[in-house]
Amino acid sequence: MKSIKILLVTSILIHIFTSCNEDSGENTTNNLPETRQTLLVGKIWTLSAQTIDPARARVTGGPEVSDWYADMLPCEQDAQKIYFFNGDLVFDQGPTRCQESDVQTFAGSWTFNSDETIITELQQNFINIIRSYKIIELTQDTLTIERQDNFFGPITHTIVESYTAN
Repeated sequence: MKSIKILLVTSILIHIFTSCNEDSGENTTNNLPETRQTLLVGKIWTLSAQTIDPARARVTGGPEVSDWYADMLPCEQDAQKIYFFNGDLVFDQGPTRCQESDVQTFAGSWTFNSDETIITELQQNFINIIRSYKIIELTQDTLTIERQDNFFGPITHTIVESYTAN
């Protein structure tokens, strides 16, 4: 009987301590005012759409298309971004990879411009890629961003990417 009481008290204490354990808050937005930064940080943003105007081939030799997302392989459609308060950024291949040997994540960093309408990202992959995106929409669930790219040619293309928060 005494061992049952000890077991019961121990399990209650474990439950109390684990349920009261607070997150360190390093990348959470709990109890913070809603700002563009708190809307962006602390979520896994999964690619849900990508378009280009004017139409262009997404891969060398491919057809010219405007809906790049529809032209992607399923393993490319679940790409993810994770923004952190300290300016770190993780680019993740998502749950599926095209090749098992593909690297799962790449490091990066991000900053806002002064009025938080432009996000500049540095992707540290095999080469450093810097891209600036105009924020079209940023809510609890949706991030839509736009960038310009000429792909080293005379035509400037507008690329719009939409992400959904997980």
